[in-house]
Amino acid sequence: MASPHSASTDPPSILIVGAGAFGLSTALSLLSRPRFASSTLTLLDPYGPTGTNPHASSVDSSRIVRSDYAHPAAGGEKKRVRGVELEGGGLVEADLVVLATGAWTGRLLDMRGRAEASGQVLAYVQLSEEERVALRGRPVFMNMSTGMFLIPPTRDGVLKVARHGYGYRNPVRIPHPEKAGAGEEIEVSLPAEDFESLPAEGDKACRDALREMLPWVSERAFCHTRLCWYTDTPTGDFIVDWHPAYEGLFLATGGSGHGFKFLPVLGEKIVDAIEGRLEEELGELWAWPRRGVEGFTGTEDGTRGGRKGMLLRGEMQMSGEIKSRL
Repeated sequence: MASPHSASTDPPSILIVGAGAFGLSTALSLLSRPRFASSTLTLLDPYGPTGTNPHASSVDSSRIVRSDYAHPAAGGEKKRVRGVELEGGGLVEADLVVLATGAWTGRLLDMRGRAEASGQVLAYVQLSEEERVALRGRPVFMNMSTGMFLIPPTRDGVLKVARHGYGYRNPVRIPHPEKAGAGEEIEVSLPAEDFESLPAEGDKACRDALREMLPWVSERAFCHTRLCWYTDTPTGDFIVDWHPAYEGLFLATGGSGHGFKFLPVLGEKIVDAIEGRLEEELGELWAWPRRGVEGFTGTEDGTRGGRKGMLLRGEMQMSGEIKSRL
């Protein structure tokens, strides 16, 4: 689908911010397109070329993949984006900036009502070699009502239990990212600084799921826990489009808990959108939402389970109160 914002000329320099599923696949696809052969491509990520962001939603021991979808496709004067200012100082300039920053996007742009971070609970149980062999080849178990699922152990015997739900919101007040120096603040949900601790509610949900699906390991201590931060949109559709208010800024975000599985083709579609050649149906699904959804508190795509509207801070405070009574 042609776009009035598409790259009509070959940008001499391209900057991709974020090396997750969206960013890496976009970089690979750009490198394979003859049109961008002369463009200088920079991929910016705090974890470097040999590192992996342990907090990214696409990084973990295992994943389950949903193969069916309900949908068949699954104005004003503009400012110019010319690069990215680094937190530690310095500036990385480019003619085209692709923002693929996942759950942290709301710190860089006003995404209210369009995309926000939600924390999903994960817990792991270490099995013996005999137990691992016994569970080898077992299917994934999932309770669609609660959103809890259980993935058979990895080669080193780690069993994973997690939730694909509405998640925890973590509302924080930050300076308005698009009004620097104006003194205005906005409230957005962003990943918490502590990625390892689970609220008592999440811990219990994982424990209850084990009792339901694999009771003989349900009382075993978790060897590790973490919060996985999704970048949720109201419908679960990605945002892959030019920002309407900023020339030279392209967004590739809104993975909504299922972006990782499109890694083999995602970059191709993102570059198609940059070039203005994306299929019309996908272009409509992934377009920048003209209006944010007021009161947006979770993705409604028919796949989420469990409670809605949970706040991480409140749940953690309740966890502290529970522990203090024990």
